[in-house]
Order: sequence, then structure tokens, then C-alpha cells
Amino acid sequence: MYKSLKIAFLTILKYSGIFQFCRWRNMGRPRIICYHGFNILDESSFIPGTFINQNTFVNRINLLKSMGAHFIKLDEVFNEQLPELPVILTFDDGFVSTLTEGLPILEQFDLPATLYVTTYYQQKQNPIFRLHLQYLLWKSSEANVNWQKFSMNLPFSGEENLKGSQKVWKVIEHFETKESEETREKFLREFEKQIGVALNSEQRKKSFTIASDNELAVAQSSNFDLQLHTHRHRLPTEKDECQKEILENREILKNFTHSSLEHFCYPSGIYDTRQFPWLEEVGVKTATTLLPGIVKKSSHPLELPRVLDSEAISNIQFEAEICGVGDLLRKIKGLFIKQAQEHSLT
Repeated sequence: MYKSLKIAFLTILKYSGIFQFCRWRNMGRPRIICYHGFNILDESSFIPGTFINQNTFVNRINLLKSMGAHFIKLDEVFNEQLPELPVILTFDDGFVSTLTEGLPILEQFDLPATLYVTTYYQQKQNPIFRLHLQYLLWKSSEANVNWQKFSMNLPFSGEENLKGSQKVWKVIEHFETKESEETREKFLREFEKQIGVALNSEQRKKSFTIASDNELAVAQSSNFDLQLHTHRHRLPTEKDECQKEILENREILKNFTHSSLEHFCYPSGIYDTRQFPWLEEVGVKTATTLLPGIVKKSSHPLELPRVLDSEAISNIQFEAEICGVGDLLRKIKGLFIKQAQEHSLT
């Protein structure tokens, strides 16, 4: 209901000229668009707020082209002279699907893009544990787990229903912090069989897995520029550990690219402004966030906003963000909240 009302409201704004006005106000300001991955199984139905269907992505590119977008590289984000509607495509994490499904589309339209790659799972070449486990639970109608049937010793007992429960996060936390990669993989294989959603070897190899060495080499030689996304997909709040994540990530990515690895994306969009000088010390020049919006001259290079796109976003919502209507509405909302707070204090 809420989404339908929002779409109707945005449609009224579009045909009343607000979209065109906002686009004029934001002329020459870069739109950095954020994507994650595509469908290999049915990921865009599983997490529509993260993954996107290939056809939806093609529709977005066609929409941008019809609006007169010029696709530029991330290196150009702060250039003095930019086209009226500059667009920068970025993809987070480095999922296999970005290479197998997304790269052919980029090649078809001859578009440059930045690929932020996290390298721990890239080195392991196993599916990301939490995503794989949650997908299996989403896919299965049977979420009752008998812990006694697993071959490894686990700190769980009896039977539990994990679907729609915080219990699954306790399981994820345990395996991600207490168990080895080998044990996690063994558990997932046995878990698949127990709930009856076993994937074949090809599906398991590609879905929720980060691209292999060969795939990253192909990506770099084609339309993608590989860049930094931490090694373990986390950015610690201690200086040494924070910088270690960047340096480890960079050292591995050097095997696939001769590009200057100086652009960074905060994992899960989590960061603290105290980390800015730490990033600068290790040679990071720009960093993208998950904050929605258009880049302005006043934007901090280590706090760049992006237009977040996924299967959950309608065409009119996407167009509103590209034109700058989203920024306008957020500004108006902020003013109302500020006035309400000031009024409550009087």
C-alpha cells in the first residue's frame, strides 16, 4: 500500500514538472549508482533490496540513455567539466553473477563500471555462509532442524524451527565466529539435505560466491575497474585493524589489476568519520557509502552518496533519485522534523 502511494505521488510530481526542475538544479552533478548482484537462481526474489533481475537492469540502462546520461569512470567524479547527466556505475562485493550476468550487459552497451571486491571469500571460493543459509531457509517449506543429525559437534540440541526466527542469527553468529570455513561448508551441505533444498555443484559454485581469480582477471581486462572493499567485509574501529583490512584487500587485488587501488566502498555502508584520516594514510582517495543522494561539490571524497538500485526499486523511484527529487524530498522531510523538534522544546 505504502509503495503504491509513493509511486502515485512521484508520478504526480513528474508530470507537474518537479522531476525536470530537480534535474536542471542538479545539472553536471555525478550520480553514482550502487548495485550488488544478479540472478543465477532467484536471488532478486530472495533479497529484492540487494539483487536485481537482468531485464530490470537493461531497462534501467535504457532509461538512463533516454534521459541523455553520459557514463563516466569513478576517476572523473570530481572533474571540473562534466556532462549534464554524468552517471557512474558501481557494483559491490564482486559476486560471480556480476561477472557472468552483468558484464555481458555492460559490454553490450560499452559501459565502464567500478567493481568493489571483498577478498576473504574470493580466496576461499565458497558461498558466503550467511546468505547461503538464509537462502536455503527462504527456499524451503521445512525449517525444523534436528541438531542431533549433524555429523559435527555443535552447541545446539533438540529440534528448532529457524524460519522467521532470531534463532537463525545465533546460528550464523556461531558459525562465523567459532567454526572453520571447512566446518561451515560441511554444515551447509548437511543442512541442504536435511531441509530438502540441495543445490547442484554448479549452482553452489556460483550462487552467493565471489568471483574467482580467472573471472576477476577477465573483468579487469574488460569493462570493470577493480577497487577496494576490505578483505573480510568489515571495517574495524581500531586504526591498525582498519588499515590492515585495506592493505590485505589491496595486496590480493594487485594480482588482477595494474590500476591504482585508491577507490574504496564501505562494507555494508558502515563507517565513522574518525576513520577518514586512517584511510587517507593508506592511499584511499574516494570512498562510497550507502547514503542516498547525488554527489555535489561540497561532498566529502570519503563520504560519497549513491543512488541505490535493486529489484525492489520501481522505475519511477529510480528516475526520481536520478533527477534529484529524492534529495529534495529528504531535505523537506528533514526541515519538518527539525521544526517539530524545535516546537516540542518551546
